[in-house]
Amino acid sequence: MIQEMRLALGPEMVEIMESHGLVMGDTVRWGSLRARCEEEREKRGLTLKDISLDLKIPQYRLRAIEEGTFREINPDFAHRYFNYLGIQSWVKRWARGNAELARRSGISPFPGRSGSR
Repeated sequence: MIQEMRLALGPEMVEIMESHGLVMGDTVRWGSLRARCEEEREKRGLTLKDISLDLKIPQYRLRAIEEGTFREINPDFAHRYFNYLGIQSWVKRWARGNAELARRSGISPFPGRSGSR
């Protein structure tokens, strides 16, 4: 799938993306995490602003979590956000399946019982 996307975009666009720190594989894999967060928020009828006020976390930090802007992700905020949405178990499974990406983003290891499943 990634290779097909690279071919569709062409080498120039891929080079531009990578020069800005965007790794296509990361973007695709992070998309499932983003979708899960958005789905849970929407099910509850919440906006990032609502959650920001409830958790006392700046909106831009929540947006960074959803968008995968690693340099702006605060791991503590991310874990509080996942707990708030009730998706911490799902995120743990996602992090195990995407260990390197989770590590680079700062969201792994997930606090708590790290050895449990």
